[in-house]
Amino acid sequence: TLDELVSNGTLTPEHAIQVLVQFDKSMAEALETQVKSKATIKGHLHTYRFCDN
Repeated sequence: TLDELVSNGTLTPEHAIQVLVQFDKSMAEALETQVKSKATIKGHLHTYRFCDN
């Protein structure tokens, strides 16, 4: 994992953050362009944290 690579000195914390940022960008792009399926999630909101209907 990234934590292990940072812990043993293979990666700097800054590089680990860059990897996470790039992963997020790549996943968002892949979800927009390659995924055709949709999902619906239903549940109960016990704590309001800036969630609207």
